[in-house]
Amino acid sequence: MLKDYIKPYPDLVFDDDIFEPLRLSYASEVTNFPKYLDALAVSPYKHPHRIRLNNCLDAMRTAVETSFLVFLSPFPEKSVIFVVNIFGRIDGSTANRALLNNDGHLLDIIFGDFFILGENPETGDFCSLTDEQFEFFEKMFFTPQIFVEENDQLLIKPLPEHLVSKP
Repeated sequence: MLKDYIKPYPDLVFDDDIFEPLRLSYASEVTNFPKYLDALAVSPYKHPHRIRLNNCLDAMRTAVETSFLVFLSPFPEKSVIFVVNIFGRIDGSTANRALLNNDGHLLDIIFGDFFILGENPETGDFCSLTDEQFEFFEKMFFTPQIFVEENDQLLIKPLPEHLVSKP
């Protein structure tokens, strides 16, 4: 089964610093955070597309259809944060995209919708993606994937273009 190939997040550390911008930006009296964030949304069976989110926890939860978010930084050199449903792999969400290392080896599979935000490298605050970040991750995740088990091996295949849904 597909879930046999997936590891939970054993190294996940909840760092209070990453949640602080959310708490602050959610408070109406704080005005030094941007009101909106431009992000890249990635859904199963769809090409990625740009979205604009309110800079608040509720908007992020709605975008990934859960109350439980996890913030991952699989590409720290790119100054981005992946916002995913932490329970996507166990709540029946569809396998979405594979995360591969530079050698093409599978690191993890993201289940359900996720989006990518920029991260200010100096403060760690969320910010909109730059044009270069949009381009890089749109290219990386452009082709939707399907996950098939054959002969006790997990195969990651591109979804045929005629089956791709509109965002």
